[in-house]
Amino acid sequence: MNKLNEYFKSRKFIFLFSAFLNLALIVFFKYFSISYFNHNDLIIVPVLGMLLGPYAIFGCLAVQLGYWLTQYSLVNIDSILLNGLILVVACNILWRLWYSIFNSHGYDTPNLKKSYNLIKFFVIFLMYIILTFSLFMLNGNSHFEDEIYSILVLDSAISVLLSIFMLYLFNHFKIPLYSPKAQFKKILPFPLYSVPLIFSFVLFGLYYFEIIDYNPLLLMILLDVIYIFRPFDEEVFKIKDDFSINIASKLIYSVFLVLFSFIVISLIVTMPIFIKSGLGIDDLLFSVSKFMMVLVVSFIIPVYLYMYFLERHVTNPINKISVTLSGEIDSSEDYKKIHETLNSINASNEIKTLADSLLGMENDLIEYENDLVNVTADKERFKTELELADSIQSSMIPTDFKDFCDDKNFKISGLMKPAREVGGDFYDYFQIDEDNIGFVIGDVSGKGIPAALVMVETMTLIQDYAKHYDDLSNVFFEVNNLLCDGNVEELFVTCWLAKLNTKTGELNFVNAGHNPPLIKNNGKFEYLNTKPNLVLAAMEDMPYKLHSMQLNPGDEIFLYTDGVTEANDDYSGFYGEDRLKNILNDYSNDDLNKIISYIEEDINEFCNNHDRFDDITMFVMRYEKK
Repeated sequence: MNKLNEYFKSRKFIFLFSAFLNLALIVFFKYFSISYFNHNDLIIVPVLGMLLGPYAIFGCLAVQLGYWLTQYSLVNIDSILLNGLILVVACNILWRLWYSIFNSHGYDTPNLKKSYNLIKFFVIFLMYIILTFSLFMLNGNSHFEDEIYSILVLDSAISVLLSIFMLYLFNHFKIPLYSPKAQFKKILPFPLYSVPLIFSFVLFGLYYFEIIDYNPLLLMILLDVIYIFRPFDEEVFKIKDDFSINIASKLIYSVFLVLFSFIVISLIVTMPIFIKSGLGIDDLLFSVSKFMMVLVVSFIIPVYLYMYFLERHVTNPINKISVTLSGEIDSSEDYKKIHETLNSINASNEIKTLADSLLGMENDLIEYENDLVNVTADKERFKTELELADSIQSSMIPTDFKDFCDDKNFKISGLMKPAREVGGDFYDYFQIDEDNIGFVIGDVSGKGIPAALVMVETMTLIQDYAKHYDDLSNVFFEVNNLLCDGNVEELFVTCWLAKLNTKTGELNFVNAGHNPPLIKNNGKFEYLNTKPNLVLAAMEDMPYKLHSMQLNPGDEIFLYTDGVTEANDDYSGFYGEDRLKNILNDYSNDDLNKIISYIEEDINEFCNNHDRFDDITMFVMRYEKK
């Protein structure tokens, strides 16, 4: 089919196709001895000329001239050539008329996408018939007066029906139509090119009613040729070549296809009756022509009025909705156009209700888009704020292990990884005085920004009070009261705080509801099971018990939060205290940083590298007396 479409883009193919089709019709009419169609050229040539342009007209004319030469003697050669010229001029005017009238919104190839195009079809065919009739009359073909009924009724009706049928086929198979090109130099202003055509009709009227007594045939042909050479502006002339068949065109095609089928069926049904009655095909066609006149008056006109009503109130609104919904929406201008198009639908039926519903959906879509933009902006801003909070929190957790332990009797290492952007876990280490260091680990209940704020407050208070009180129980007492004051979120803190004398190895510590640490004595890690006190920020004026123990060179303390032991793989339960103790014992003599890394890797492996639900914090200290 694509190859066929390419053929119709060739002028040579159009010429040969039209010549063959006209020849086939001539042979058909002669074979069946249908004398009623002596002027079959007036049927097929305008149809092909309307669709395929001048090359189709010349193709038909080449065959037609040959046929006329076989029918009439060479004595009439001048009349035959003049008849051919008349046919070329009239059919070219028919073709040009389509692209010259009712084209204020751009140029369309012949189509029936709107009901007024049907009127356009009838108008330009009527102009063609009158022009052809007048030119043949002036050429001395007086027998046309006796056959005027046939020319104006049967030939024109069949031409129109055949044009509509072929338009449907061309659209269905997407065969390109031949449209005018930007050609010929403009001599007159465009409106003046219509004056010669109008004056041509006026001349025939003056001659027909014997107002003038000379034959204006050659002058009329000259005037018509001037109109044919009317140029098209290259900047304005843009063919809207759309093969799609919309609802209006489908309705029009359907009506005329039904009519065409009805006429064919009528001919087939009535033919045996006419043959039995001794009447010929010519009599049958004459009767059909009368029937068609009645049909046009009683059926076509009411159907056209009904189609116009449907087009205005049904098909046009549906087309507007279809085009609107199929368009792309990339900007607010597109929304505005959609709004204007849907508002312009003038109907008082369910289609208007549909348009109003689409308008409501459009408004909801705009509101949703605006809300989405605002939500996205808020989300991006919140994400930025969380990233900033994470950066601030990370900067507060000390990591200068090597510098802090330089030339001292201990080594330390730690890790804090929040489950979200910010968390509530923390660890800290600090110099209390020349002989003592403090280190602490804690876990704030809750997640996110509130927990992070409490974590910062707790770290600051503990470090500050640890440098003012020798007794760590007093530190927790003061910090607890301060945290309880204004605790709107009702968060609490589990915390383990220790002070190590780096010269003697004496370790003092307090526990506010935190997980028991692991102590390495005699080369093996064991849990330090002392009874913990109440968590911080739960109740004011709570006492905290101070514990003491002696560390020997090589002893280690491992602190952690519950995010370590309660890490979950969704299948095997929690990571657990035993697994933590075992891996510590496996790597107890390694570098402290490696110990932290091994535990982290083991937790990830246990959890199948899934996202964690809780913060993971670890801190390890090794006492090394020099």
